[in-house]
Amino acid sequence: MPVYRLYCLDRDKHITARADIEADTDAAAIQYARDNHPGDDCEIWELGRRVAVIARDTGSSAVALA
Repeated sequence: MPVYRLYCLDRDKHITARADIEADTDAAAIQYARDNHPGDDCEIWELGRRVAVIARDTGSSAVALA
């Protein structure tokens, strides 16, 4: 099972939290970030590959796949 790294960022793009996520797919890792960090801007990485950039939940569902 792939291990993803979740980075939560403040408004100045400084890392405020980091977590390792085991997920079967990119989509599952993205859903984890949305469910557990809705008030944060986040990036999800697998090894050296940026999987997604997720904007904090402001009523829209903005996800940019890298």
